[in-house]
Amino acid sequence: MDTATIDQILGHKGKVNGDVYQVGVPRAEKIADAGMAVPGSMGLVTALNFQPTGGGKAAITGDFVLK
Repeated sequence: MDTATIDQILGHKGKVNGDVYQVGVPRAEKIADAGMAVPGSMGLVTALNFQPTGGGKAAITGDFVLK
């Protein structure tokens, strides 16, 4: 799997975890709840996971944070 191209397209570098290539993309804007800043460590990252399935294809899943 061409992880360098994935990094370039997403604008963020991922890491290999077993057979899965994981990329975390933090929110660009500041998030607040009731006027208090919510830190990124509270799960404000879009997580994308790529697992090669052969033939240049991959199974992709992710967790998305919406406001």
